[in-house]
Amino acid sequence: MRDQQMNNNNHQVITERLVVQDQAVASVTNRSLRSASVLALFCTSLLAGCSSLSDNALYGESGLIHDRSKEYQDAEKSQRLKIPTHLQAKQTQDAMDIPQRQLAQTAPIDNITRPEYFYADSGTETVNFKQQGSVKVLIVDAPINAIWPKAQQFMEFNNLGLSNIDPQQGVIESDWITVKADKSGAVDTWFKKLTFQNIKGDNKNKIRIQLKRDEADSQRTVLSMAHVRYPIDQKIDSVDWNTESQNLSYKTEMLYELLRFMSKATSGSLNNGLLASNFKRQQRDGLVLFGRNANGKPALKISGSMSSAWSLVDRSLVANSIDVGTKDRKAGTFYL
Repeated sequence: MRDQQMNNNNHQVITERLVVQDQAVASVTNRSLRSASVLALFCTSLLAGCSSLSDNALYGESGLIHDRSKEYQDAEKSQRLKIPTHLQAKQTQDAMDIPQRQLAQTAPIDNITRPEYFYADSGTETVNFKQQGSVKVLIVDAPINAIWPKAQQFMEFNNLGLSNIDPQQGVIESDWITVKADKSGAVDTWFKKLTFQNIKGDNKNKIRIQLKRDEADSQRTVLSMAHVRYPIDQKIDSVDWNTESQNLSYKTEMLYELLRFMSKATSGSLNNGLLASNFKRQQRDGLVLFGRNANGKPALKISGSMSSAWSLVDRSLVANSIDVGTKDRKAGTFYL
């Protein structure tokens, strides 16, 4: 009896201990669940608060996450990489130089004249335009000694007499070109037709082509053109090329002609004897340049006579199956 009572007491103690342990585990579990709930609620409140604020550590102008698409506007120019003098490295050249200009202190212009026609010509891989400051030049991927005779051929091809040839200075100057005001419209050569058609009064003109080695590459040549114009009765002892004409329209035309001539001259497919004749045949047969007119409309410039240009356009319309309603050859108009 006594042993049975002791066993009952031990069983009661063990049961009470298990109950206490279960209560402790339940208490810890409840506290953990409450902590997790509070943490989740805090994070939700934090994220909601971040989205409602306009400027905070995560969002907004000062946050980690913000619109960076306009930051390039505040970017500063870094210094050019300095290479030690004892190392041999190819000289770098900026792809697009931005010229430094100062605005002229003059009165505003009330009437702006309409721009002249502009035609594009692609050139070749070896001959291209380049802007040097405020002046357009031609860059030819050939040494100056190879381009020098080509420049003389260009002058001779356009029937321009040569008055000065200075290989040391790289200068080729034309003779005086006299243009009569009442006959300027009947001039046959491209040069007089394109260059002097808007000049008033009798005048005399001179052209100069300058050849220089490219400072960045001695195997390339830089060509520039200059023009001066004086009244026909003015006596000129020496030409001041610093006062050259500022007519950008004809300068562009001249450079394009020089560009096309040099493109053919440096293509490697023609010898010197066939160069001029082939170039002249291309002009006669109708060379087509694509560009835009003064109103920004697409335009074609076709070299040659009106009759050959009409035939070329007519054949092109037929070849491309374009329905032409009426043709007015006298007016030079196709009605589609």
